[in-house]
Amino acid sequence: MTRRTARIVLFAAPTLVVPAVALVYTHLNIDKHMFVERFGCGCPKPTGYSWFNTNHLTLIVAGLLLSAAASSWWFAARGLPRKWSILLASGFVVLAFVFFRQFMYHNAWL
Repeated sequence: MTRRTARIVLFAAPTLVVPAVALVYTHLNIDKHMFVERFGCGCPKPTGYSWFNTNHLTLIVAGLLLSAAASSWWFAARGLPRKWSILLASGFVVLAFVFFRQFMYHNAWL
């Protein structure tokens, strides 16, 4: 595999993998109620608050997905001119905010 092909794969993989994992997590979290039955929904309980609930798990999953995508993009951007690196980093930040907002909108239990 050439360096150019590896760079394209490292840029494209998060674009395909992160949404797929996010959709699977959303399906398990919202449609199947898999995590709510185990951890609770984050709503106040009559006995008090739980120290860990589904909203915490959702934040952890979102953070791991963004970290994996950032590391992949960072390895792909190594060796590029500084102008391109800054452009790619700012593009990643914008995409990360869009992803995080949509992911939390669809997965947060209130």
